[in-house]
Amino acid sequence: MFSYIQEYNMATSEVHKDDPTSVSQKVFDLMNCIGYSPSMVKKRRKVFREKEAMFSSVNQEFTFITAGSKGEGLTSSFESDYDRLSIYRDIICIYPDTDVDISDSITIIHINDSNCHPGHFVLTLSRRGSGTFKPIEVALAMNKSVNNRISSDVFTTVKELDYDDEVYAASGWELGIKAGPAITSDRGIYHRDDVFAFRCLSHKHILKDWANRERSYGWPSLEIIEEILQLEAQLVPVGCAGSKNKSMEWRICFIPGELRLCESLNETQYKLYILLKMVNKFFLKSICSDMSSFMMKNITFWITETNPSEMFCRGNLLLVLKLGLDMLVGCLKNKCLPYFMIPTRNLFIGRQCLSSSDALISKVEEIIADCPRVILGLPKFRAALDGFQIEKLIEKGHERDTLESLELERHYIIASYAEQGLTNDEIDFAIWKDNSYCEKQCKIYDMVWPDWRLYFETEKPKCSLDKFCNTMNVSPEFAFQYRRFAWRYFDKMWPYVRQYMSGYNDASDEEIIDLLALLRFKTEIALS
Repeated sequence: MFSYIQEYNMATSEVHKDDPTSVSQKVFDLMNCIGYSPSMVKKRRKVFREKEAMFSSVNQEFTFITAGSKGEGLTSSFESDYDRLSIYRDIICIYPDTDVDISDSITIIHINDSNCHPGHFVLTLSRRGSGTFKPIEVALAMNKSVNNRISSDVFTTVKELDYDDEVYAASGWELGIKAGPAITSDRGIYHRDDVFAFRCLSHKHILKDWANRERSYGWPSLEIIEEILQLEAQLVPVGCAGSKNKSMEWRICFIPGELRLCESLNETQYKLYILLKMVNKFFLKSICSDMSSFMMKNITFWITETNPSEMFCRGNLLLVLKLGLDMLVGCLKNKCLPYFMIPTRNLFIGRQCLSSSDALISKVEEIIADCPRVILGLPKFRAALDGFQIEKLIEKGHERDTLESLELERHYIIASYAEQGLTNDEIDFAIWKDNSYCEKQCKIYDMVWPDWRLYFETEKPKCSLDKFCNTMNVSPEFAFQYRRFAWRYFDKMWPYVRQYMSGYNDASDEEIIDLLALLRFKTEIALS
């Protein structure tokens, strides 16, 4: 382990004399009112895990995992990107000398980490299984001179071309540029990253040092370490930033293992992670766009592993936040943030963080010096505290959680129809014939827009989509995207939505589309 990480523990931390325990307790409790209570975190994890299991059960090509903050249960439905991992079932990656019994129907790829930055591999096709995988074949065809090696860059480009732009756009989505291994897309405020991955069965060998390293404070426990060793790793199509061989390299990931680590964090520890992400989003990314939530997660893991468990309590939340920020400063000064699972992999390598390190260090030190004021001034805390008494704040928190619970239940119903093997169109028609689904959806509409049922009862609607976009200070393109979403679902939604309304007989299709688009946009804003 890197020696400077061990410096960031309770013994060496200095707590500002004006940073009372009561401020930590206040922040801790406020977080329960703005979507980060243990019950909501648990509910999100459960729904996303079960939802992806249902979608996976009827897909013969992929197993799906919700990764990132959604899978971790730490953000609401539209608060941050939705990261979805699609893992090929019938492709296995192993070291060449691995002794494992693999069916003849499975495609085998050999991994080699020679001349690669730690955590990265070159992949070579060893045996074709019964399936044909277009991205692999194209990547091989374009790299004949490199002995059956599979280019990560070509693979992602081919997957991106597989997306049907017309079908995708019809639902309001806009394909973005590649971001690392991800194919990105946007619809209004909703951002999605799709990553395609291969299974890796050599994970126990790769994680041997991680599993065996000395841990003074018992986290993660031996039981969790053993559990993680039973979970497969994944190889995703992205090389190491700055590598001469970047286009041919693939990165090893331990998505299920990291999700399990997040589940094992106590309430103070996961709230530390959330606060670090907030600090990064509102203060650091404007200095360096390469600063990521993944880096904040690794800092959280290191701080949790290298400090006694009793330190992570309600009254110490801002103390442990300072520990995390202190560690970030140390890593920036040392030009290295080690990956928790493979410490020899430097998360800063090839990133702009290093060229921006002086500005980042200065900003983080400012935050440390005035931590309570800075944290309580973050947008979510400021909005929660603005003019609300504690009783009202708790009430608003319950309303927020009720709204998100309804949205999660709506997603669960959709997945339950997918589990029956229905097509997307069949699902769209089926859910609106489901009374439970309609009831939940209308409750959501009532909460985000109490007057929606009266939309057509005025001579001219008081709220239009364009006006709402102006009020929210968002791009006019958003209105276009939400209208396309509404057109996509018009024939499925409107026959049922209109049952809850009056005054719509003389409404034009365009007016109805604006209503449906507004309902969706307001829902996403409320859960962002």
